[in-house]
Amino acid sequence: MKKIFILLLSICIISSCNSNNKKTTNKEPLPKDSLAQKYENEFLSIMYPQNWTTEWTDNDPDESIKSILDSLGVKGGTLELWSPDNRIGVKIVKSVSGWLDPNGNPKIWCEMSAVGKQNNDYFIGMSDITDSITLAGYPAAQITFSYYNGQDTLLQSQYAIVPQIGELYYANIIHMISDKEGYLLGRKMLQTLHLKVNAKK
Repeated sequence: MKKIFILLLSICIISSCNSNNKKTTNKEPLPKDSLAQKYENEFLSIMYPQNWTTEWTDNDPDESIKSILDSLGVKGGTLELWSPDNRIGVKIVKSVSGWLDPNGNPKIWCEMSAVGKQNNDYFIGMSDITDSITLAGYPAAQITFSYYNGQDTLLQSQYAIVPQIGELYYANIIHMISDKEGYLLGRKMLQTLHLKVNAKK
């Protein structure tokens, strides 16, 4: 039964990490490296450029496991931050399945994510996993996925973060393959990421 739950919850993670919905804004742009705004909720905070859009969405797990998660008090969601031209995005996913954390190992969560990515029609490749790193002060692992939509190649640098047993976050930087500055800006944003590990799961 536990294996079934792990499978179903892994699908929830993969679905939330794959979505790339984008919104636009008509505000005048500021310098790209100006992290002038702060987003904060009960789970995390992060700095971002003033002219970017932000949207938090609560996770919507499959009905077959929703009642289980509700009974356990497990909460999750996705924060999306996008540049005005939608060429650079940072996405933070608080997993609903952290309570099934396998040994607290971020590398395992990167491996699980990689399995799902290969089912994406636009997927063309991925890097090796970089393990034993830290992000936001906690153990993390990193993997990069590449996609081709017929016009451009997109890169998604994904970090799996395990702040404590039972907690799991994915932090993603999404940018065009030729946009090194976009990646560096995303990294700069992630350096301001603060996870509230004592928040209710």
